[in-house]
Amino acid sequence: MPCPLFFDLERGTRELDVDRITPSDWREIEAAVKELIADPQGYRTIVFDTVAELERRMAEHICKTEGVGSIEKVGGGYGKGYTALAEMFWRFMDLCVQLIQRGVHVIFLGHSRVTKISPPDQTDGYDRYDLQLEKKTQAVLMRRASLILFCNFRVQVVEGTDGKVKAVGGRERVMYATHSAAYDAKNRYGLPDEMPMEYDQIRHIFERVEPRPVSGPATADQVARITEFAATPVAGSLIDEALTTARAVGVDELTSEQAADLLAAIQAALPGTVPSLPVPANVAAWLDANAAAVSAYLVKLGWLSADQSWRDLPADRLRTIAERADAFAAQAGIPALGNQEAA
Repeated sequence: MPCPLFFDLERGTRELDVDRITPSDWREIEAAVKELIADPQGYRTIVFDTVAELERRMAEHICKTEGVGSIEKVGGGYGKGYTALAEMFWRFMDLCVQLIQRGVHVIFLGHSRVTKISPPDQTDGYDRYDLQLEKKTQAVLMRRASLILFCNFRVQVVEGTDGKVKAVGGRERVMYATHSAAYDAKNRYGLPDEMPMEYDQIRHIFERVEPRPVSGPATADQVARITEFAATPVAGSLIDEALTTARAVGVDELTSEQAADLLAAIQAALPGTVPSLPVPANVAAWLDANAAAVSAYLVKLGWLSADQSWRDLPADRLRTIAERADAFAAQAGIPALGNQEAA
């Protein structure tokens, strides 16, 4: 894969010449991912080795937070721990989406196990390969992943001259991209059902994505502005709805784009309550007069996504523009602010 960085959670890459980090707990994993969202540092593929160990670190963190010794005891039992684990994994997948939006691929490596399946419409069950994850966590990964490849050695069963059935082969590695009764697989790229386990078979998927501007974490200013209105019934309801949609626990887990949308919703519900822009009126008018060119430059700079305007910028960046108006005008290709005070 292009320029990979391994999250070596099982300490299994020591014999490989790869870049790696070895976080000791869930907080270190989460912090490292957020750091890469802010700055991918030249990496184009992030590899979690393995997803089962990632899940274990999450479960360990939940147990520590809840003060219990087992995920089964979280919330008093009755499966609540596994639900909390799946919700945490879903929020982590949201972070992975932000990595993907930066043009960084996210790969999960996982081990398989053989499980017994007993479909309700069949009298006899059968064995199949299954991913080593808790069922609810596994369902989240299966739903959100764009490509799931089941990898194995090709084995054929033949009848020998003595009439006994024997397995032959087992040396050629293959990968399967389509679901079957024997294993889970999935792809959204029109791949063949079976392929040699070679990178060239999927190279076109992993080398065609270009980085796109992405909304980073909510700024301290946005968090503070939203928190001001948390006690207001109408705004409080909007905040709860936004957190539920984003599967976030706190406002500080929102992206800057999500925070901007939430502030706009509060403004619409409670006109005049959201603080005005932290720049003088003449600067706001100057930016509005050149809105198209300003937005195009900010998108190119990575400060905005294509569907945002300069008004979606956090306060600190608006102040930077105001304080450096002449330099900003030259870079954006717009008329200078002139002799008006910019800050």
